Amino acid sequence: MKKRILFIIMALLAIVLVVAACGGGDEEPTPSQTQTNTDTDQGQTHEHEWALQGTTATCTEAGKDTYKCTVCEVTEERDAAALTHDMQFVETIKATCQEGGYDAYACSREGCDATERRHETDPSFAPDAHVYVDEGVAATCIAGGYSDQVCSLCGTYSGNRVNISAKGHTYERDGYDGVTGAVQTAPTCEANGQIVYTCTEEGCVGNATGDGAAVKVETYEDMVAANVSYANDYKALGHNYTEAADGSNVDENVAPTCTTPGYVVYSCQNGCGTTSTVTEGYEALTHTYERNPDKQTWKYAVELEPTCINVGTEWVVCEDCEHNTKNDAVANPLKYSRDIVATGAHVYDKNATVTAPTCTLGGYTTYYCSADAACVASEQRDQTPANGHTWGLKQSDLQDGKPFCKTDGNWNYICSVCEAEEYNVNDDEPIANALHTGYVAGDFTGGVAPTCISRGKYYCSGCKTVFDAYADDTLANATGVHTYNVKGQTTASTCSEYGYTTYSCNNDAKCTATERRDYTALAAHSYSEPSEDGTIVCFACSSQYRDVTTEIETKDDKLCTCGNKGTDACTCSLKVEFIATKVPDVDPFAITAGVAFEKSNFNFEKYNAGPALLILNGEENTVYTVTVYDAENNAITTYDIIVDGNDVGDANVVTGAQGVVAYINLSEVAPSIAKVVITATTDATVRMYYAI
Repeated sequence: MKKRILFIIMALLAIVLVVAACGGGDEEPTPSQTQTNTDTDQGQTHEHEWALQGTTATCTEAGKDTYKCTVCEVTEERDAAALTHDMQFVETIKATCQEGGYDAYACSREGCDATERRHETDPSFAPDAHVYVDEGVAATCIAGGYSDQVCSLCGTYSGNRVNISAKGHTYERDGYDGVTGAVQTAPTCEANGQIVYTCTEEGCVGNATGDGAAVKVETYEDMVAANVSYANDYKALGHNYTEAADGSNVDENVAPTCTTPGYVVYSCQNGCGTTSTVTEGYEALTHTYERNPDKQTWKYAVELEPTCINVGTEWVVCEDCEHNTKNDAVANPLKYSRDIVATGAHVYDKNATVTAPTCTLGGYTTYYCSADAACVASEQRDQTPANGHTWGLKQSDLQDGKPFCKTDGNWNYICSVCEAEEYNVNDDEPIANALHTGYVAGDFTGGVAPTCISRGKYYCSGCKTVFDAYADDTLANATGVHTYNVKGQTTASTCSEYGYTTYSCNNDAKCTATERRDYTALAAHSYSEPSEDGTIVCFACSSQYRDVTTEIETKDDKLCTCGNKGTDACTCSLKVEFIATKVPDVDPFAITAGVAFEKSNFNFEKYNAGPALLILNGEENTVYTVTVYDAENNAITTYDIIVDGNDVGDANVVTGAQGVVAYINLSEVAPSIAKVVITATTDATVRMYYAI
């Protein structure tokens, strides 16, 4: 509507401007009139053609009109009278019960806010003149309400009031498993359950204090009376003291004994916390006195242990509880005992008394028996030898505090402990560190030359005795040089350990040094048949190898260890067993007689080494030549070779073999092998195995 009014105002304004321009009289030129132009343009003159550009006049005040020549761009201002309002219809206001009606007009000129009323009418009190709005009070659960209409202008009621009754409480239940506005109380062992419903109507204040919604309690009895399907779900459970399948509700389980009853305490499986004690069937058992299986003797138990000097006692006892008949309160015809003879075994472990040794008598410790308080037996143990005399030379046999060498070798001694005296005769030991003078250092004539482990001894021509060399005499030190001349035990070779012979040193009777010599080569491995993936295992040392000569999917034929096709039961005359794998009809590892067979480029990435085992198969009396090389093409000459079960030692060339199979053990040098070259005097095959 406003857009429409604005369009009308702009149209009227354009009309006014046209009228003002065309009908203004002769005093003042209009935009359509011309006027001589006093200005020249290249010596020519023309008439102005004025066009109104704008005005400052408004509906209430005079202003200025601005004109511009459309030919020469010249402008000028002229006085303009105040404009008249351009009133345009806006809307019709209908009469109400309080106000008259009219048509509303507004000035369409820009910046003018003048309005006016036209075609006014008086107020109307007709019913449709009122402006009614809804009014009322909503009904609640416990109170009624009403609805009505009132004029928002004059407050007059329509007179059509409608009363609304109280709604009453709404208690909803959506089936047994889901209750809206309800709280379920589950039954317990002793009390029935119930459902408390809460009114779901908004704003319900029907409880006793008026500050909360009304509630309704449905008890178990109510449910039974109403014959509802869910009544039994709220019936009191009653206690359940039966034992659970897993025994989880057994709180105590006390077995009866011969003299005391037992019982079991069960907790209610419903989790109410109560318990029930069962005693029936758990009465006391009473004692059981029975004969042993041989029906000759009773079961006895020792009441009093025998000691080394006193007898013991044992009584008949109950089979079930070991109760002793001696302690029966009532006389028992079985109440008797029998004696246990004294053990006679003394226990010497108390009141130890130590007797110290003397120069001539040994020492000991006396122990007394603790097995019986009345026993006085004792024994002497922990004997120590006599200390012996602490001899020292008498002053008459010392020179500058040291003994000196006597021609007759006799000295006078005195004990510093007991002061006993003794005269040393010629056949007694000479004195240690005596000042011998009748010898030459390094000359052991008459004495004992030093050995691999013992120092030398000298002969003194002055006292005619052999004595230990003095400590500072380096010429008498042990030589440390062993001579292994005594042949001892020989240890045979195995497939994993070299054999050898042990030799002992005979330089000194006390020397225990030995060395191993005469090593023998490793014995042959005894391998299993190859598995599906070509793996063979030594029965003795468990070494494993895998055949990578060809990828053999199946092994239909079996070869016995002697190389003949047939069954495992074939007779083999070789000293050791070898593996013979099935050779395909076209074997890339076949050897042509007299032609060198060469293999290199081993799969180090997969197997971490070159072949560890070669098995060559040819004809009888075949001579094999095998050479292995390292990465720098140097021949490796140390590995074990066995031909037809015979150890031919360590070599790189095998000659004179009188058989079919050659076994080449390259385990120790496999990581260094870069190339293998083989020749044979007959057609043959080679199987290459990597160690696993």
